Amino acid sequence: MRRLILLLVCLCTATALAKDPGFKEALDPSYEGFAGQSNPIELRKHAFNRALGSGSTAKIKSALKNLKWLDKGMDNLEKQIERYYAAYLKELGIYNATIAAYHRKYPERSGEGVPITAKTGKDLDAAKGYWQKAVSAKRREPEFEEWVVHRIRELMIVLPDSHRIQVIAAIATGARNRDRRGRLRTIGMLNGLVEKQAKVALFRILDQERDPLVLAHVIRLVSSQRPEGLAETLTGYLDNPAWQVRAAAAHGLASLRTRQSTETLIDRLGYEDGRMVEELLAALETLTRHKGEPTPESWRKWLDEKGADWKPSPGNVPAARHASGEVRYYGVRTRSKAVVFCVDLSARSAPVAKRVKRELGLAIDKLTDDSLFAVLIYADKVKAWKKGLTYANGGNKRSAKSFIEKWKPGGPANVHAALDACLRLAIPKKGSANDPTADTVYFTACSMPTAGAVSLVYQISEEIARRNRLQRLRFHMIDLTGNPQAVFLEEIAHMSRGMYVGPPR
Repeated sequence: MRRLILLLVCLCTATALAKDPGFKEALDPSYEGFAGQSNPIELRKHAFNRALGSGSTAKIKSALKNLKWLDKGMDNLEKQIERYYAAYLKELGIYNATIAAYHRKYPERSGEGVPITAKTGKDLDAAKGYWQKAVSAKRREPEFEEWVVHRIRELMIVLPDSHRIQVIAAIATGARNRDRRGRLRTIGMLNGLVEKQAKVALFRILDQERDPLVLAHVIRLVSSQRPEGLAETLTGYLDNPAWQVRAAAAHGLASLRTRQSTETLIDRLGYEDGRMVEELLAALETLTRHKGEPTPESWRKWLDEKGADWKPSPGNVPAARHASGEVRYYGVRTRSKAVVFCVDLSARSAPVAKRVKRELGLAIDKLTDDSLFAVLIYADKVKAWKKGLTYANGGNKRSAKSFIEKWKPGGPANVHAALDACLRLAIPKKGSANDPTADTVYFTACSMPTAGAVSLVYQISEEIARRNRLQRLRFHMIDLTGNPQAVFLEEIAHMSRGMYVGPPR
């Protein structure tokens, strides 16, 4: 009888395990059935936890290696999102064409409801629903990766010393991952561990990493740990061709709070221009609590007056938000030499369109010939004056102003797509440090989000904060909406250390 009961228990267990998705499938958001799970994030957590829970070094290495399925799944999910959004835009086009044709045929009924076919309405709702479902799944990726870091940290507490070293070595191999997300996950895991070997591995990545966005991120993490020899390492990165890397090194030197780091930053002022001058001034202010002119001579004079015994006071001061320079748009100045002007020309912009165009023309005129700039206008879609950044010579300035003057206000406002287009201009091509990228955006909003894949304001601010973690694009937000609920524009400006122009909150 006991054998029969044991056999039944084994059969039930085997059946349950057969129905439970494997580790690969649980991590892969593109596998059949993923979208139907009530809580896919918990499913993936369970699979990862099960793989790590054994305490076996071999299984732990296998679990970490199998995270590649998450990357593959998210890549497939990106493709799904593109297909869903393309389907949505196609159905939306059919829907708008139906409305336009109806109005042309029956102009006297323009105030009445517009009849459309049941199929068109159904397809439109289905496409938009799929898109929102895909976006929701995508937003869960950072949540899962953060959980992985915490789980590994907990696991290291109970492992013997020999196993800890092996696990750290297994994690560190992810620094050779070709995919940026994989390397960032590896860096996050190492940064989350307190073991000395993890700190050494993180410091070693500084010599290996070539992607300027990832390298700047590693510099910020390493600077917070202050390992031996950090000052010399950071000083060397002040000559890096990527401004993101130089800015991270400058703020890292400021965090050391020494007289030597202060002198190094003052000397660097003589070699920089544009956005980097703003970053150096912000770093110096955190060190000295003094607001000085953007010249090394004025800062050296101030330091000499303080005497040879002066040292920065302990404690950190939040980096200031700088708005100074010749270029000015709606009262906000900038020294940047790589600016994006993104202008809302939806239907709600009609009352202010003339002033917006005039302000934009004056700002473009102030750009120097060695500056790079881009002009984007948006309503339901985003239109670019030219692809990428362009030098601000006389001909290009006239062409850009002509482009904006020809555009007439109309349509809903796709704020998410406009912000996405700005962020794309801040990504180096193929991780090249020599590729010019935007560092500052003047973003004009005349309407709340009324179109696009993401129209919920809290989702927009979350998405921009997550994606701008690496790009460090500075958003100066010009709020002309007149809507008290447009606080998300101020949040984006604050998170990027930019300026906000609009009604007081």
